[in-house]
Order: sequence, then C-alpha cells, then structure tokens
Amino acid sequence: MKRLLLAAAVALLPFGCAPPPPQPGQPVTLDQGPYWSGLTRAAYYTVDQGSRLMPLDWFRALKRPDGSSFLAGRLARYGYLRNYEAPTSDLPVGFTTNGPDNDKWVGMNCAACHTRQIDVGKTSYRIDGGPAISDFQAFLTDLDTSVAHLLADPGMFQTFAVDVLGGHPSDGDMRKLHDDVQAWFTPYDLLMQKALPATMKKKCIYSMAL
Repeated sequence: MKRLLLAAAVALLPFGCAPPPPQPGQPVTLDQGPYWSGLTRAAYYTVDQGSRLMPLDWFRALKRPDGSSFLAGRLARYGYLRNYEAPTSDLPVGFTTNGPDNDKWVGMNCAACHTRQIDVGKTSYRIDGGPAISDFQAFLTDLDTSVAHLLADPGMFQTFAVDVLGGHPSDGDMRKLHDDVQAWFTPYDLLMQKALPATMKKKCIYSMAL
C-alpha cells in the first residue's frame, strides 16, 4: 500500500508544476494552470490600471545626480524585473503607459509588486503573482532626489529640455517646461517629505530660476 501511494505521489509531481523549457537568457516561467498563458502574462505585465506617475518623455529623459539615466537597467537596481514579453521595451514588469501619443504618462500596476523571481544556481524562475523583492521606497526617494537635482542644475535641465522637446527649444519653451516640472514636483516632494522616514529625506535645493 505504501509503495502504491508513493508511486502515485511521484506520478503527480510534474502535473501542473513542470516549467516550459527556458529560452536562452530568460527566466523559467512556472506553470500556473491552463488559464494562464503567455498572452495573459503579457497583459498582466503591462495593462493600464489608471496610475499616472510622470509624463513618459520626462521619465525617459530624467537623469540621476551622477548624470546616469534614471531608467538605466530597467530599474533593476530597485529589484524590478525585465519584461521579456515586451523585449524592446525599456520599462520593467508592471510599469504601464496611458494617454494619447502627445501626452503619454508612465504608471505602475499590480505586477510591479506582485511578480517574483528566484535564482537557483544559474536558473531564474519567474512566479507571476508572487510577492516582488523590490524597494519601492528607494525608487520613490530617488525619483524625488533626481527631479530636485534637475530643477537645481541649469546645465542638466537644458539637456533634459532638449531630450524632451527636441531640436533647439526656445527660452520660452524651456521656461514653460521648467514650470511644468516644478508644478509636478512640488506636491510630489511634499508627499515624500511627509510620508517617508526622516532618514530617507534628502537635503537639496528644490528650484532654480531660468
């Protein structure tokens, strides 16, 4: 009887658990049943849920105080994961876009905080719906710091304006962009100052005159 039960248990192990063969350089996606397909996963990673964090062109043009791109490495430094379902995208899993082409925003959905990846030896396993290992607080703090530095550094802001506006923006266009960024930053920075622990708050000059 024990042997029969053991044989039955072994026979059931692969059922519903065997991952598909991994592609080179990509994580193994765990089998989560017949109703969870590649198309479902792709939608889960990118579906818009109404979040509007920042204009997308600002997000892509933004640099950290050291001059490196804020989006470098698809934000892997905070634990966010590459979206292999959209291999050409510079946004990680759970970062979404919404709005018309001339006013597109970046936001986040549930997948940013609920997609887990575990590395075992040389193999990575992707678990959709699992708790992410990411530092959302550091992401928010660094975004605040980077925009504060942008507003305080005329040279960095000029580079940012060229990247956002294209060509050779006029002084008037740059002033308007500066005003728009400042208008975005003021409530966001206030929220960060009130919401984050004192040890996470930075000392920075928040605005400049163009």
